[in-house]
Parts: sequence; structure tokens; C-alpha cells
Amino acid sequence: MVPYDETLLERSRTQWQFGDWQSLAQINRDRLQHHPDRAKPALPAAPGHLQCGTTAEAHRAPANSCLKIWSKYIHYSYEI
Repeated sequence: MVPYDETLLERSRTQWQFGDWQSLAQINRDRLQHHPDRAKPALPAAPGHLQCGTTAEAHRAPANSCLKIWSKYIHYSYEI
């Protein structure tokens, strides 16, 4: 198994909640490649790329159940 950043998911979630678009925009395909749940950290990264003007990277977010995961993110952010 290839090593991956185990804190990526929680960090991306926190960065999204605080609107840290610059940090989210640094999450690219290479950092997501070996993550077992790459769709989850890719979702908050996509708006970061859009906010910073790197739209090509934003469109590369994995489509695997993205809508379901995104709705959970929105629901979670309103519970806090």
C-alpha cells in the first residue's frame, strides 16, 4: 500500500469551513491519488480551486458519489 496523508480529510474539511481557499487550492491530484477516500477531500478542494482561479483542477474532482458526500458536508457545516 502506498502511503498517503492521513490528515488530509480532516484538514480539508476545516479549511473549507473557515474559507481557507488558498490552502484548499493546494490540494491537487497528486496529493489525492493514493488516498483511499479521495473523493471526500477533493470536494472541499474544488471550491478552493474555483476561488483561486485554478478551474481546471477544480473540474478534476472525482465524480464518485460526489453529490451525496457534498450534501453531507453542507449538512455537517450547518450543525456546528
